[in-house]
Formats: sequence, C-alpha cells, structure tokens
Amino acid sequence: MKDELDSRWAIRPLELLHDNGRMHLVSSLGISHTLDLPASARRKCLRTIRPMLLRADNRAEPVTLEEFCKRPHIVVSSMGNATDETDQALSLLGRRRKVVLAVPQFSALPRLLAQSEVLAIVPDYVARAMALAQGIRAEAVPLPLPTQSLSMVWPGAAHNDAGQRWLRWRCQALLGTPIELRVVPKPSSASHSAQSLLAAR
Repeated sequence: MKDELDSRWAIRPLELLHDNGRMHLVSSLGISHTLDLPASARRKCLRTIRPMLLRADNRAEPVTLEEFCKRPHIVVSSMGNATDETDQALSLLGRRRKVVLAVPQFSALPRLLAQSEVLAIVPDYVARAMALAQGIRAEAVPLPLPTQSLSMVWPGAAHNDAGQRWLRWRCQALLGTPIELRVVPKPSSASHSAQSLLAAR
C-alpha cells in the first residue's frame, strides 16, 4: 500500500520486507522500557510503572514487612529467575523472603494465589487487571521498590513527520498516564441569582 498512502500524513516506512510473497512495513516507533539511546533518538515517558502486592487471603489488614518476609512468594520471570529487585531491596534492609515458585507469565497468578497465603509482586497495570478476579486483592508493597518508566522512542529524523506525530499522540492518549477529571458541580439557581445580584451591586 506504499503507493496508496498520502505522503503528506502517512508514516514513512523504515523498510519494506518481503516474506513468502507478503510485504511487511517496518515503522519507526517503539514503546518499551528503555536504557541508553543514540543521540539522534527522541524519547517521551508515557507513564511510571509501580510495583504492587497481590494477595488472595482473607485477612483485612495490610501486609506488614515482617509478614511479607515470612509468607511464601511467587516470582514472575520469563527466564525462570527466582530473585529480582525485591530481593535486592530486602537485602539492603538485612531481610530475606521465601520464594517458592517462579512462573513465566502473569496469567498463572490468580489460580496459584487463590485461597492461599502466597504473595506476588507485579506491575501496577497487572495488579489492576488481576484485582478484577474474585478473591484477588492488590495493595502497596510494604517496602520501597524501584519504579520503571514506559517510554515511547522514535528517530529524530521522523520527529516532524505528520503521520508520526499523529501516531505518537494516539499512543500517548492510550498508553500514557490517565488525566484525572474533576467534576465541578453546577451552581444552584438560588446561588447563581445571588452572585448576579452581588455583581450588579
């Protein structure tokens, strides 16, 4: 479709790849956790991702640090690692936790946590989704943990491209930090009349 796109607004492809008779457009926008970038790259932070604690027990009070260290934990790791930044933060406090299982995907957590004392630490967006499941609760972690930034990255050469600007705007709207809207109550007719009278004086 390259020849059918309006060059005034279309995102120009970095390259077109041919695979078994099919054409794939390689664009120039990435959304992920980022480290060092080339000097020519542009980056915009979409949102800060904070870790949260998932639990499925029946206790009403928040998990304390002491309880956090005593209870069993599940770690989510695509590489099968049983330790992560939580363990590093605990070691700085002279404490340890008990990891009993490492799973590769977040989707396994609701069933594994159900009706148990097991805890899991997940990103805030995962915690919100998991908390919709019956019996799963999300709360703050009882120790300070590092946060991560979800960023949008694009080449500097594409910064002023109209199509790129549109796509970045849509990504910001969909993936960025939601804007909190505050509803301001409409003044009653009586107060409105009083304000009008004061203004007239």
